[in-house]
Amino acid sequence: MGKSGFVAIGNANPSNSGLPDLEPPHAAVWLSTTGETWNRLPDEAVFELSMMNDIATRNGQLVAVGSHRLGTEDRPTAWTSLDGREWSRTELSSSLGFMYGVAAGPEGFVAVGSSGRGRLGPTAWLSTDGVTWTAQALDEAAEGVAHEVAVNESGFVAAGGSAQVDSHGFVWFAPVGGSAEEQSVRADIHGIVATESGFVGVGSGCTPFGGTALADCPTSSYVVIGFPTAIVRVSQLSAWRLRPLMREDPARRRRTSRDERPRCGRA
Repeated sequence: MGKSGFVAIGNANPSNSGLPDLEPPHAAVWLSTTGETWNRLPDEAVFELSMMNDIATRNGQLVAVGSHRLGTEDRPTAWTSLDGREWSRTELSSSLGFMYGVAAGPEGFVAVGSSGRGRLGPTAWLSTDGVTWTAQALDEAAEGVAHEVAVNESGFVAAGGSAQVDSHGFVWFAPVGGSAEEQSVRADIHGIVATESGFVGVGSGCTPFGGTALADCPTSSYVVIGFPTAIVRVSQLSAWRLRPLMREDPARRRRTSRDERPRCGRA
């Protein structure tokens, strides 16, 4: 949230060709004062050949992270803004890769993604201002990616996975000023939040990021909880009470066969 409303980031197809996969990457920013009506900022050079994947705010400063394409190479990239309208872009030219997640903490920002030369490994970047970043390898020997991160006074927790098929997912805990400690989990963690006493994450069980379902999976869903004194413990989601967001009409389900479902196409 900005000083006078809300800021959303993402990626857009500037030519509206209907073929986004064939278009060069193009970041985009939308603003809203109420959260109901949104206006996209005009296309600018700072958004060209770029992808924005996540955004965080701290002390009135907005930081978005993603990547910028130079020729055939993608580099980790961060954008900063004080009002959501004027943005500056900073490319991390030391390596190739992508930033996928960012979170704000007491000392600044932590971003996560993948970086390297020839082999992309899970990486975290630390910054006090969103402009100057220091890279920290989460696992120097592995090929993979970190895509979720949360920060509190004790440090940060990141989640991701290996590029190997049938591999477990991973959670890393890095205390302030220390190296990251890694633990394997049989789940793909989709989100993490920091609390006063630790971290809470949720995800889908036994289908790690970039992998396939594990043969020894005992259940379909997991909750992962991290603490400053121990990286994670994993509990079955069945211990939590779930509420459906929408109830499906059984009669509608019976009426709609595979061949009767709506189809999309050109008029």
